[in-house]
Amino acid sequence: MSEHKFKTKEEKNGITRELLYSKFQYSNGTLIYKSRCGARKSGDEAGYTKQSGYKSIKINRVNYLLHRLIFIYHYGAAPAEIDHIDGDHTNNRIENLQPITHQDNIRKSKMYSSNKSGAVGVSLANGYNDRWVATLRLDGKAIHLGTFHNFKEAVRSRKLAESKYYKQVRKA
Repeated sequence: MSEHKFKTKEEKNGITRELLYSKFQYSNGTLIYKSRCGARKSGDEAGYTKQSGYKSIKINRVNYLLHRLIFIYHYGAAPAEIDHIDGDHTNNRIENLQPITHQDNIRKSKMYSSNKSGAVGVSLANGYNDRWVATLRLDGKAIHLGTFHNFKEAVRSRKLAESKYYKQVRKA
């Protein structure tokens, strides 16, 4: 399954499907302990919720993201990046997880909280209160799509460029 040349954290640390089968049982987007593990009893849900909202499980004193472990549990290995199809990173059901490229994952990500225009890739032109700039990132490079007097024109230009340059990525 691993198409990248670098090992994932799980691969480096020997986290295998067999190891996960021996310790956990999968149930509707979570892993359940099969036997006592420290303070956890058999039947307890494994892991804790991190400040980011992602669930994490500690195995052999190393933290792993729950959705990555669930992917390995079902498929035997995990890709470099995994997408939550519905955009809800607390929904770790296997049918909600899919491999995704880094570039597609960035495209699918939510708008930054610092965005002031309300549109991805559209901002006020530096030094102007009446001009909008539309940009697009492709393969790590910024593409200038134009400067516009009208916000809607800038958004339209950005949307057109997205449909031209980006393959469709499922969005929630």
